[in-house]
Amino acid sequence: MTARMRLIFGVLSFPFRLLAWVIRRLYVLMRGYNVLELHLHGRLPDRRPKVTPASVLGGEPSGPALLDVIAALERAARDPRLQVVKVELGPIHTGLARADELRAALARDLAAGKRVIVHAEEAGLPAYFIALGGSELVLAPAGGLSVTGIALEVVLLKGLLDRVGLRAWMRARGKYKSARETFTETELSPPHLEMTRSIVGDFYDQLVETIAAARRLAPEDVRSRLDRGPFLATEARELGLIDRVAYADEVEAQAKAELRTWRPLDLDAYLRLSTHLVPRGRKAVVALVE
Repeated sequence: MTARMRLIFGVLSFPFRLLAWVIRRLYVLMRGYNVLELHLHGRLPDRRPKVTPASVLGGEPSGPALLDVIAALERAARDPRLQVVKVELGPIHTGLARADELRAALARDLAAGKRVIVHAEEAGLPAYFIALGGSELVLAPAGGLSVTGIALEVVLLKGLLDRVGLRAWMRARGKYKSARETFTETELSPPHLEMTRSIVGDFYDQLVETIAAARRLAPEDVRSRLDRGPFLATEARELGLIDRVAYADEVEAQAKAELRTWRPLDLDAYLRLSTHLVPRGRKAVVALVE
């Protein structure tokens, strides 16, 4: 599309965009909202994937886009109308880096004075990591907390290559450059094993520190309790790893009873109605990591 065509399209669409903005503002002023409801599940891709026949007919739902959720939580922290952020966690199939981003975003809402309720039927490590950003962690009575620590798997293919008559000729530029070992070794070299143990240890220390800070426990107590995992929901509550045990409808009913009004918005609706909370003219910050 040329610049001229974009200009014509912008002029023609302006009345419709203005009307949509007026409708959104009237909705906010007349009905209002005070609850943001988020349903997090799946892979949580950076952006919304394109809908194709293949994605509709097969495969697991990818879940909401990570950047959309982060944007909504950033707006929620500045939104004077919003009182509660309610998060329902389904099966989470993503790494700890994404989970930590969501945990930090929820923690910022909590620091801004919002009530952050996180409920899950069953919580593995990524889901629990996300939930640690909330003020209330709730598990379903029939659910459990499948958190025991950190593990790392390493795949070595030399045995397979030997069986098919292939041999890999590769060199490493240093003793901790271990990529070649995938194809040239049948067991981890001492430097590779040292590096792997160091990475796992760092992740575990981070997990312990995060749980200790969120649950107000001593790090040594967290380590001893994780050694007993996985946990039933009641066991997790008794050990202080969650706040209470309840079904999703019970959580919502109690929250409704404690608020004068319960006017929720889902992620898409909130993103449409909260555009006025987007900072204008904010400079972009770019980090270069070497």
